[in-house]
Amino acid sequence: SVFDKQSGLPRNLTHDLRRHDGTFYAATAEGLLRLVPADTATGTPARFEPVPGVRDPCWSLASHPAGLLIATGRGVLQLPKGGGAPQLIFEAADGVSKLAALRGQPDRMFVGRFIGLNVLRFADGRWRDEGGVPGLKTEIRTVAEAADGVVWLGTPTRGFIKVVRPAGSRADDWSRATFSSYREDHGLPTEQGWSHVYAPGDRVVFVTDSGTFTYDGAADQFRVDPDLQIAGRHA
Repeated sequence: SVFDKQSGLPRNLTHDLRRHDGTFYAATAEGLLRLVPADTATGTPARFEPVPGVRDPCWSLASHPAGLLIATGRGVLQLPKGGGAPQLIFEAADGVSKLAALRGQPDRMFVGRFIGLNVLRFADGRWRDEGGVPGLKTEIRTVAEAADGVVWLGTPTRGFIKVVRPAGSRADDWSRATFSSYREDHGLPTEQGWSHVYAPGDRVVFVTDSGTFTYDGAADQFRVDPDLQIAGRHA
């Protein structure tokens, strides 16, 4: 099947797609859309329609038992489980660009902002902001957590960022987190372009416009991943 403007999608980019509680959603610059199944009785094809109350630019989606989470230009919205109006659960005037659950902690959510990174926790029926990484003022587009707890961030213009916390830190304490930037050094290409991080399984992969890499922590170096290259570029 092909879905395009004729199916209700906008002409510009679709930023994220997610199936949540049996409904397929699309995050777009014109708001949140949901896919309405085809009606065989009337011959009406499947189509996308706007979700009421979510007309802000939407960048990322995440599923949680409490409802669908939506990264928007004014913060994080939640579509409550069972229906109802969207609720603003985290306000960010600069906007939120990425949502990602912590490894093994589904009630904690990384919130990548256009000027930093925060962590939200769901407890006692509501979301609470556990704070952010001190001093980090960079636009975050992708987030991946390594098996050792190191958090990697992908950015559009500032390369990759590694966030670490001191040993023994409480799960809700990010006040002592520090970060290091990697941009066109430590084995990365000079024409890095947009930098994305992903965590398939127990590994983290680093995608650039010039290839896909893995990270060697002992050497503090990035190395080309031969399994994820297509004609010298990333897969």
